[in-house]
Amino acid sequence: MAYQLLCGRFPFDDRNNPQAPALSMVWRSIISEEPSFTRSGWQDISQPAKDFCKALLNKDPRSRPTAREALEHPWLRKGNARQRLQGTQLNQVVQRLQRYNQQNVFKKTVLDMMANELLSRHMARIKQAEEDEVAGAAAAAAAVQDQGGSLPSTAAAAAGGGSEQQQEE
Repeated sequence: MAYQLLCGRFPFDDRNNPQAPALSMVWRSIISEEPSFTRSGWQDISQPAKDFCKALLNKDPRSRPTAREALEHPWLRKGNARQRLQGTQLNQVVQRLQRYNQQNVFKKTVLDMMANELLSRHMARIKQAEEDEVAGAAAAAAAVQDQGGSLPSTAAAAAGGGSEQQQEE
């Protein structure tokens, strides 16, 4: 959020299609790319502010500061607000806050897409497991019948067959 508030952009995105980002490209960016501190919006941001954002966006969780450590960062602790904003005009910060609020809609959409994708995958795995179970039971039933044996009632029911008594019920 600090990155986005300071420069007005998300640190990770679909660079090929920023207006309608593909979820897979955003994930790829998160995993494989480093955030840029040279794109537009960063030219007037102080080096300590950039260092703060770099520390928070460190991909290695062991190296990333805790919340308490982040609050102790020199950019937040030393100087005053004017020094922290060094060169950044207040109206730019206000505009970035407004854009951030608008982009929360994007964030919600991305999170909804992720949840739907995960749910779809989970449901597909459940369906596949059920189909595999029915196919396994049918194969077992066919193997038993081929050998001239009788099926236990649960295997026969799973295979779509059943004893005459079960069919009458």
